[in-house]
Amino acid sequence: MSKVFIFGAPGSGKTSTSRYLKLLLNYPLVEGDYIRECIARLTKTREQDAYLYMSTKETWRNFGPLNEENMRKGLEASRQSMKPFLDNEIAIHDGNLILEGCFLDPEYSKLGPFFLVVTRDEVRHREQFFKHRPQDQNNEELFRASRVLQEVLMQTAQQYCMPIIANEGPGATAKVIAEQLQ
Repeated sequence: MSKVFIFGAPGSGKTSTSRYLKLLLNYPLVEGDYIRECIARLTKTREQDAYLYMSTKETWRNFGPLNEENMRKGLEASRQSMKPFLDNEIAIHDGNLILEGCFLDPEYSKLGPFFLVVTRDEVRHREQFFKHRPQDQNNEELFRASRVLQEVLMQTAQQYCMPIIANEGPGATAKVIAEQLQ
């Protein structure tokens, strides 16, 4: 039995990769954003926990200007807000599981392999980011935040000696991860 953790910045390809990986491994997949949007918000109001109502790429705003330090603070706030809900999902799935999300705590690496999916090329990352989002001023700022977040996550992966997987398309990236799991 194995738990597999996939994290990455918004638009990096982590969700698409996780969906392909689910097909390759035949493991259940739990998407972190789904937990936030459909489970966590049922238990707490915005006043009780504002971070349940913010995407991770926005949380830096509560700490000041967009920079790595404030992004780290926002990421940690997201992780703390989501921890009880993620812990519950992990407990529910006592067998195999793929858990995907930007805000996954690297401490979960004690439970199974952790992979960071990145899109280093900014032009390609931009295309992926805006595939399902309008290209407006707010989302332009959130794309810049996503690029900063990717740098923060890469530093985290290096610190914890986690594989950093370059997104070469969701199917190809999922195959690389599946091969590393064997």
